Amino acid sequence: LQYGPKWFRGSVDEVRVYNRALSSSEVQSLYADEVAGVDSDSDGVTDYRERRDGTNPWDSSSFDPLSKNLVAHYPFDGNTLDESGYANHAINNGAVASADRFGEVETAYDFNGVDAYMDAPPLVSDYQRNFSFSGWLNTTHVSSDRLDAAVSALCKTRDAGDFGGPAIDFREGKAIFTFNNNRVYGDLVPFEEWEYATEEVLADGNWRHYTMSIDADGLITAFINGQQVASHQITTFLEVTGASPFQIGRAGG
Repeated sequence: LQYGPKWFRGSVDEVRVYNRALSSSEVQSLYADEVAGVDSDSDGVTDYRERRDGTNPWDSSSFDPLSKNLVAHYPFDGNTLDESGYANHAINNGAVASADRFGEVETAYDFNGVDAYMDAPPLVSDYQRNFSFSGWLNTTHVSSDRLDAAVSALCKTRDAGDFGGPAIDFREGKAIFTFNNNRVYGDLVPFEEWEYATEEVLADGNWRHYTMSIDADGLITAFINGQQVASHQITTFLEVTGASPFQIGRAGG
């Protein structure tokens, strides 16, 4: 017999306590709620996310439109966990927890512009179509070099050469929205690149919301604080056979 404490070695998450018994169907629903990737009503929003949103995971007409087809959400509440329900958690490499736009501590991350960045798993198979990403960004860095990069995405071509995909960067204090697929090696492949830079310097210590959206036809639309600032139609598409990690704080590498 063993006397004294018994110790658990491992991890614990999502602890719940009820003052009643759960039925078998409730236990099944609870499991579906908390397991990654389950979408009981096939509406494009996981059960986990729907319960957090307060919508009905068994009704395909009940969902938050901003949660539909959401494949990653990093609120940075003291960690880099994905809250979409798909468990696409990011790996932090040197970024430091900091205050967000409301002054709440440890609800954002600072990147040092030297070697701090985050990697997330490949989130979509093709960054040239049906892809959007957004984030609140704040910088005071003004340099002739691009601050690589606030938010960026990469994917691989058929010829195993990286192309840049869409990215939001800063250069000379201006926000830069970019798309390119020109870093191709091996066989000669047609390429395309586009860049839009804001006229005003935005590296002023103020938080702003930045978004890039690409539709099914390859139309890119760029937004700052919800207002459209630029658009571009992709005309040259590369065949994509695999995707590199989605990166925050760095482009490439």
